[in-house]
Amino acid sequence: MKKSLFPNLKTSTKLLIGIGIFLYLIIVYRIVYVPKDFGRHYSKNFLYVYYEGNMIDGADPISFEVFRENLRYAKDKNNVYYRGEIQEKKDQKTFELLGCSRTKCYGKDTENVYFNNKLLEGFNSNDVFYIGDLYLGYEDNVYYKGELVEGADLNTFRYTLDGYRKDDYNKYYKGEKIR
Repeated sequence: MKKSLFPNLKTSTKLLIGIGIFLYLIIVYRIVYVPKDFGRHYSKNFLYVYYEGNMIDGADPISFEVFRENLRYAKDKNNVYYRGEIQEKKDQKTFELLGCSRTKCYGKDTENVYFNNKLLEGFNSNDVFYIGDLYLGYEDNVYYKGELVEGADLNTFRYTLDGYRKDDYNKYYKGEKIR
């Protein structure tokens, strides 16, 4: 005769306990191991972070967050990530996106300024600001995709209703003077 683990409980109560334990294990498995999507490209569970289904080695799932401005950028307590790759030179504690236009972005940390993940030389990160449509203001100059827009006057540079940019002297389209 077999000895029961719970000798004083009815069979139906034992069955309910067994079903409850089984359901609990399924829920714990789903919480811990099944990745949850956040953003368009990243997902995570309690153990790992993934970019488009590929595990990111060393990423911390607890502190991991995706930037709302561009869903390809993310950071955790240790690193900044772009498309799931660690960005070595960026300070993860202070890195922020200044502004984006579709998939292209300006970003900065305490020391540097970046365009589309490339370091822009000669910029002080405290003095730059995003104008919009991939234009950046720094000192008295205007930049488009990180390149100087020759002759553009930052103080009068503005958006026009027809989709162009202009200052008091010229009109611009995608960083080029058109008149």
